Amino acid sequence: MAAMEYRDQPVEAREQLKRTIAPSCPTDRTVYIYALCSPGTGNIRYIGKTVNLKTRLAAHYRERGTKYNMNPCKKWIDQLKKEGQRPDVLVLEETTSKQWQERERQWISTLIEHGVSLLNVSSGGHSGKWIKTYGAWSESPADKSDL
Repeated sequence: MAAMEYRDQPVEAREQLKRTIAPSCPTDRTVYIYALCSPGTGNIRYIGKTVNLKTRLAAHYRERGTKYNMNPCKKWIDQLKKEGQRPDVLVLEETTSKQWQERERQWISTLIEHGVSLLNVSSGGHSGKWIKTYGAWSESPADKSDL
């Protein structure tokens, strides 16, 4: 009999496997909630999350393709690049992989309530799973349950 794929295992078997492996696997990683700020003024323009700041910031600079063309943050970063500038980065909070979604949403909503004009295309907590539809950015249908 061939081995079953993890996803094909009954729920009980998957849960048992998680309990067996969990003590040796670091599942509660540090997650950084960060802000991209306008150089010079320090105005916060974007809120994001990452487990590796260096890698994520590099990704902001190299994102290309149709999917990113309408993204307001990407347009802003492209404009800064043309001016020979880069956004300043501010770590707002260190949190956990279990709490980052709630914390990112809280930062975004609080800043918006205080009149900060963010370039984020979502309310946060979606791990970049957004799609462009009909000329606007919107939530991926698979992520609607996360709200």
